[in-house]
Amino acid sequence: MSNAGSPESPHRRPWWLLIVPLLLLGAGLLTWQGVALLLSIVAPPMPPLPDGAALLSHNSRGYGQDEWRYAAPLCASIAYYQSSGASCSWERFCPPDGVDVRFMPHTPLGRCRGEQRFADFAMRWRATLSTLGDSLAPQAEIRLEREIFWNGELPAQE
Repeated sequence: MSNAGSPESPHRRPWWLLIVPLLLLGAGLLTWQGVALLLSIVAPPMPPLPDGAALLSHNSRGYGQDEWRYAAPLCASIAYYQSSGASCSWERFCPPDGVDVRFMPHTPLGRCRGEQRFADFAMRWRATLSTLGDSLAPQAEIRLEREIFWNGELPAQE
């Protein structure tokens, strides 16, 4: 008797030993992309924010349309946004070290804006800086706005 075609033959492996690992690998890759997509929807990235910023308020106009107000050290905030690669326009700059300058409260300092793509989505943010108080160690009020475009397309700027 010949065993040439039987599954017990030492020279032939069942077809599923090749197909099952390939299917598991493909499912794992699809699952990882799905997890990344879901995490982007549940917890979209924050716009850039300097270290030491303290949250003052948060308002959400809709999912992915948020506005925050933060207090942060004035000069460090200006330096942070200048070095962040954002597009900025400044009305006033920080005084040199050792020079005491009193700022009137709510003096506009400047604006920065930027865009970021993540997963299959896009985000546009804007930071507006103004003075928060008139102390010798002035704080900046950062009004940070974020809008997420769930279709992944960034519309033209207004």
